[in-house]
Amino acid sequence: MENQNKNQIDVSVLLNVLTALKNGDTTARMPIDMTGMAGKVADTLNQIIINNHRIAQILWKNWPLPLTKKVRSAIA
Repeated sequence: MENQNKNQIDVSVLLNVLTALKNGDTTARMPIDMTGMAGKVADTLNQIIINNHRIAQILWKNWPLPLTKKVRSAIA
């Protein structure tokens, strides 16, 4: 994180994480060393990303096979 103040959100980092998530990268995370309100925001966003990834895994695993094949071919 370029900003040395760990109590402030670096909007370029936030934008990078949100853009990666929008593009399907569920490994994107905010830095975990942030403090104060900025740290709470970062932790909350990270938890939302983790929860969405878990939900996607459950849905992917439990979709009917024909639908899964259609979805896989559509995104391939």
